[in-house]
Amino acid sequence: MVRFIGTYVALAALFSGAVASSLGSSAGVVVTDLNDLTKQVVALNNSVNAYGVNPTYSNFLGIVYASSAVDDAVKKTTASASTPLSDADGQAVLQALQQSQPIFVTTLENLASKEASFSKSNGLVLAIAKDLVLLTSDTASLSVAVLTAIPCALRGGVGVVANAIRAAFVDALNAYVTTPE
Repeated sequence: MVRFIGTYVALAALFSGAVASSLGSSAGVVVTDLNDLTKQVVALNNSVNAYGVNPTYSNFLGIVYASSAVDDAVKKTTASASTPLSDADGQAVLQALQQSQPIFVTTLENLASKEASFSKSNGLVLAIAKDLVLLTSDTASLSVAVLTAIPCALRGGVGVVANAIRAAFVDALNAYVTTPE
C-alpha cells in the first residue's frame, strides 16, 4: 500500500508539472500546492506506519513533524486558492482535489486504526488529538477557499471531496478525543 501511494504521488507530481504549465498562473500554483500537500500527507502516513512498526521517540517525532508539515502545506494551499478560477482552471483544481482525497482518507483511517498502539504513549495521543483538531480547522478553511475560487458549476465536486475528508477527520477525532460520561 505504501509503495502504491508513493508511486501515485510521483506520478501526480509529474502530471502536476505538465498541468501547471498549461494553466493560468493561479490555478497552476493551486494544483502544484495541492500536489505538494498530498506528498506531505503521504509522509505523515509513512511516519504513522513507521511508529506502528517501531515505536521509538524518533518515530514519535516523525509523526509530530509530518503533521506540522501537512498543516503548513494546507495553509499554503489555502493562501494560493484565493483567486477566482476559470472553468478550465477550476476543473484542473477539482481533479487535483479528487486525486488527493483517497490519500487523505487512507491516512486518517490509518491514524484512527492505530490509536490503541499509540495510547501506550500519552504524549503521542495528546499530540495527535491536538494536531487533528488543528488540521480539521485548517482543512475546512482550505475547502472554503477552493469553494470561493472555483466556478459554481464545479462546487458540487469540491463538496463531495470536502465531505469525504471531513468524515474521515471526524472518525479520526472520535478515536482520539473522548468525552467524560
